[in-house]
Amino acid sequence: MPADGRSWWARRSLRLRLTAAAAVVMTVGLVGAAALLVVWLHVSLISGLDRTALQRARVVASYENTDRSPAEVPLTDHGEVAVQVADAEGRGSAGSAHLRGRPRVFDFPVSRSAAPRARTVHDIPAGDRGTWRALGVPAGTTRNPMTVYVAGPTEGVDNSLAQLTAGLATGVLVVVALLTAIMWLLTGRALRPVDAMRAQTAEITASDLSRRVHVPPDDDVLGRLARTFNDLLARLDTANQRQRRLIADAAHELRTPSAPCTPASKSPCATSAPPTGRPPCTGVAAGDRTTLPARRRPAPARPARRPAPAFPRPTGSASSGALPRVSRHADGCAPFAARRAGA
Repeated sequence: MPADGRSWWARRSLRLRLTAAAAVVMTVGLVGAAALLVVWLHVSLISGLDRTALQRARVVASYENTDRSPAEVPLTDHGEVAVQVADAEGRGSAGSAHLRGRPRVFDFPVSRSAAPRARTVHDIPAGDRGTWRALGVPAGTTRNPMTVYVAGPTEGVDNSLAQLTAGLATGVLVVVALLTAIMWLLTGRALRPVDAMRAQTAEITASDLSRRVHVPPDDDVLGRLARTFNDLLARLDTANQRQRRLIADAAHELRTPSAPCTPASKSPCATSAPPTGRPPCTGVAAGDRTTLPARRRPAPARPARRPAPAFPRPTGSASSGALPRVSRHADGCAPFAARRAGA
């Protein structure tokens, strides 16, 4: 099938394709069955015709064997059977009314078996010169051998088969049309749950993933398909809720300023003020910088390196030149406090 034909067929609805495929299969099956029926009847009727001709040939041969054969054979059935008795020289010595006195009509050899094979012959000068089934049996005596030929017309068989073929053709068309309509209805009914499932799925939006499709009570392919859809919707709903929570947490952190510094008395960098008059540490404790988990918190930007502030030289007892020890926390918090004061 060409690519255009396949694409046209693929664009048709599933119901139409299933119905068309079923109609083609039914048509092929019925036509094949009808053809087999006609062939079987033809063989059966021809076999019956051959058996009838053989019986009549044996009856005529029994007359010839008694040397009392009449010139006209009485077994003619009003012209429906052609009989001719030929002598050894091939001349017709006796026969039915329409073959009496004519030269030998049948020229095929005669079998001496118990069941001679019949042959199909044409244009016998009897009746309507149609198709005949003929056979021959040996007859007569040893001094006067004869051959009896009997032929039966096949016109009746042909007419009967022609009428049967016409009737079967009409019947097949009617049956195929009826079965196609039934198949169309059954296919639509079978696909109705799928259509309902499609409609339910189309009503589910991204803002409401908690809805589910109806699961048929039967444990068939439609039921498994519905459960698979529901499992997919459940996973999408869970992922959507996680994403919403993450976006809400991030938005909350962006709207809320950083936590204020803890009191100086509770800060880990709280020490006695240096004699230089430097303000106490008011930075944010290390544990209060953010409320987000560590795996969600972005890495803080590294501040630019600034020169260390110059402390004034102490006076009084501290004039000996030794600077007081300043806590490591105070050194780390002083730039942050200065930045907040400048802001």
